[in-house]
Amino acid sequence: MKCVFLAVATVLLPAAIFAQIRSATISGKVSDPTNAAVPNAAVTVIAKDTNVETPTVTNRVGEFTVPYLAAGEYSIRVASPGFVTAQVSHVIVGTADTVTADIKLELGQVAQAVEVEGLATTLQTESATKQSSVDQRVIEAIPNINQNPFQYAAMQPGVTSRAALNDSQTPASFGVGVAARRAFSAISIGGGLPFNNDIQLDGVSIQGAGWNEATVLPNPDSIQEVRTMVNNYSAEYGRGQGVISVVGKSGTNSFHGSVFDRLRNEALNANSFANNSRGLSRNPLKVNSYGATAGGPVRKNVAFFFVSYQGLKTKQGVNDFATVPDAAERIGDFSHTVVNVNGQPRPVQIFDPYSAKLTGTNVYTRTAVPNAIIPLSQRDPFALKAMSYYPLPNRTPDDAYEANNFLLRGAQDISRNSVNSRVDFHQGRNSYYATMGVSQGTITQPPGFGPDSYPFSSVGALSTSDKNPYVAIGDTIVLSNSLVLDIRYGIARLNTEILSGHLDRPFDYSQFGISPELQAINPYPQGPPNITVGGRYTALSTGSPGNLNQDQHQTNHHIVGNVTKTAGHWTFKAGAEYRAYLSNLFSIKGTVSLGNTLPTVGDATMPATLVTARSDLGR
Repeated sequence: MKCVFLAVATVLLPAAIFAQIRSATISGKVSDPTNAAVPNAAVTVIAKDTNVETPTVTNRVGEFTVPYLAAGEYSIRVASPGFVTAQVSHVIVGTADTVTADIKLELGQVAQAVEVEGLATTLQTESATKQSSVDQRVIEAIPNINQNPFQYAAMQPGVTSRAALNDSQTPASFGVGVAARRAFSAISIGGGLPFNNDIQLDGVSIQGAGWNEATVLPNPDSIQEVRTMVNNYSAEYGRGQGVISVVGKSGTNSFHGSVFDRLRNEALNANSFANNSRGLSRNPLKVNSYGATAGGPVRKNVAFFFVSYQGLKTKQGVNDFATVPDAAERIGDFSHTVVNVNGQPRPVQIFDPYSAKLTGTNVYTRTAVPNAIIPLSQRDPFALKAMSYYPLPNRTPDDAYEANNFLLRGAQDISRNSVNSRVDFHQGRNSYYATMGVSQGTITQPPGFGPDSYPFSSVGALSTSDKNPYVAIGDTIVLSNSLVLDIRYGIARLNTEILSGHLDRPFDYSQFGISPELQAINPYPQGPPNITVGGRYTALSTGSPGNLNQDQHQTNHHIVGNVTKTAGHWTFKAGAEYRAYLSNLFSIKGTVSLGNTLPTVGDATMPATLVTARSDLGR
């Protein structure tokens, strides 16, 4: 929360210079009643909400171009000696749009004025880019159960989402951690694969280096527009298969604000089919999303601010079914254990892995263990220690093979806080802007086998956290009536941690025979290894070992510069960008595999798990 309050305090400072990206263009031609060009006419583009004016003049062929405008509503005023001043209102432009405004002047005095309400709809001929957008009115009207800002991109033509984007129940559906941000970014554009797209917030990249996933998730209440560009977009957007461009709201000359609270509760949900079939009640689900927005002028017609805060807290029930060894199986007695043989329960046969003999070409046969009880002399102490972490069965199994003989009903806690903020500042030929904010959150999972087995969990990592700030600044400079420069710089910092173990003390790796020398290079001594058990039992730790305990940091830089030059009938644009993704990943890869890998003949199954153990620890 400290970072959240810091971001709110920073944006309210009058000296700050924050704003949204400017990428729209208004161009056109000014002519007289005979359709002759009117050169050197004064053209002024005026933003409706802020009264910020952007002036230019027509060239020798009567044409003008005003680039680098923010999305919104504008009016255009044209004045020239000997003609009545013309003003066109209700000119709407979107992000990366080019709107053509051809204006015909009437003879008369400049002091007179003629006002035109809007422009006739014209076919876009300046670009072959295929793009669409969802604006603020749609965002406010359409339900978004997970408050995922990229859900609005999936509503547009040529864009499809993977199933992960529609998840609303699992921990990954709340936007905390790498897995959640990947799920929120799982979008396909123009038939391409997910994670092959560029994601930008207010004109700068907010992608991570691992999966091209979003590092920050803008609050929907802070978004003015979400636009997708599918194909034939200009070179400045050419990094991915498609482009998702999120544009944040900006302050205006009027003060505006909002407060909201959204509630989800299991009382409003139907029970799941799986719970009904097992006679279980609905899982607890309490999700509370709340926040506020505020925006207005710092100095009218000059500087404006907007800030949005959103918090989320949820406590969600978890039904964790697992298959665990009973008291006899934990110490190597499988005399009562049955397995599935062609659909029928049969007594298990186990084999001595150290008795393998060559009985044919590339065929080895092992000696069966009498009565399926492993002799005391062959019970590996490390395997016995691992098996001791399992709890005893606590429910009637689902079938004759003891499947799902353990149930833990616990609760997971998830919290998330995010701030998005900006201020515009217009001074002379300069229009400064920047954006800043932070996304932070935590997920705490219950130990999947109960508190006695902590830190092992069949539900995956026990703790996941994000703390990801970002800042972007820029300036649009009108160098002359025909030359405009736009420069931007953004930096995003990713700090995420995944831990499946004790937060306050190291895990004892010595109990699995791992030497102190190997333990010394472990970057996460608190995290337990990934323990997999052969046969039917649920693994003590789920997921790949490199994903259960890791600490990831990234510092990602994005610099963009564009210049636009108007000459005669031509408008030239050139630019360059620089991106640097600096990653630092610490990941423990600890594995304890219980089982054997010798080729076998016959019904050789999991009971060999208590005969041998292999331990590996790496970095």
